Amino acid sequence: MSRALAVFHGRFGRATVYQLNRPFNMHAHREGHLIFHLGGRPGRIDVCGRQQNLTEESVVAVNPWEPHNFQPTDQADGAIFFVLYVNAEWFAPQEAGANGLRFG
Repeated sequence: MSRALAVFHGRFGRATVYQLNRPFNMHAHREGHLIFHLGGRPGRIDVCGRQQNLTEESVVAVNPWEPHNFQPTDQADGAIFFVLYVNAEWFAPQEAGANGLRFG
């Protein structure tokens, strides 16, 4: 049942709303992303070997090319997540000596 409920593409990248109920294997993206839990039972994500809970009180940030996975806690109904994918060029320095965007 994991599926995209809404997708918006812009210069920054894309914003999506997903209903997720199945685990994802370890993978990486060229985009960085911010993951917000909107409803349903919380999930869990492992980013670079560190376990993070996805709850309504938290946001998980993933830098470009950082390995991560997803583990749902409700495989029957899933949960709703807002994911903001930020294009890789927003993370690159724009001029000599400038720092690019990087999540903590």
